[in-house]
Amino acid sequence: MLAIESQIPVVLIDNIGHPVGQVWGVEFGSIATIRKNQALFSGDLCGMDWIRSVLLQKIANQRALLLRLMEGDIPVEALPKLERAAKAIGVVALNFENWSPDDPQLLDATAATFRGWEGTATRFYFRGIATVLPEKYEFAGRSKRPAYDPFNALLYCYGFLYALSELALMKAGLAPCNRRVVLL
Repeated sequence: MLAIESQIPVVLIDNIGHPVGQVWGVEFGSIATIRKNQALFSGDLCGMDWIRSVLLQKIANQRALLLRLMEGDIPVEALPKLERAAKAIGVVALNFENWSPDDPQLLDATAATFRGWEGTATRFYFRGIATVLPEKYEFAGRSKRPAYDPFNALLYCYGFLYALSELALMKAGLAPCNRRVVLL
């Protein structure tokens, strides 16, 4: 009760230390309130504009990596594939850049549309990445459960480790979403 009253999340662990659940308070700022407000914000025009800017930065980073790979020592046959992938991501970026909360003709671009644009950019990104990997790490496309190749297994492990890292931070009493870190 003291932890809840102090707005400290409690992580429940099993007998070998693996996190199995969390307990949060119900007061303002609790996870339920935060998620409710996030859902409301994502449907708001200001929220859509913020989401647009975050996704635009993400796909700009993906495109920048592909362009940087083109400058390196890559197989000759990979260059046109990387160029196509970078160009396609650039086209998707234009969709995000042209969307405006002030343009009534573009308001039909909902969160689902944004997810579609992001998914398209990500598909081209991974196609580009696949062209420059050594043969033993080649993959035909994304696969999750199960991962059919070493590259997808690595991505699956990354996602798994991210969740474990987040829970480890919580077990240590840190909030992973806080940007400010206080060093003692």
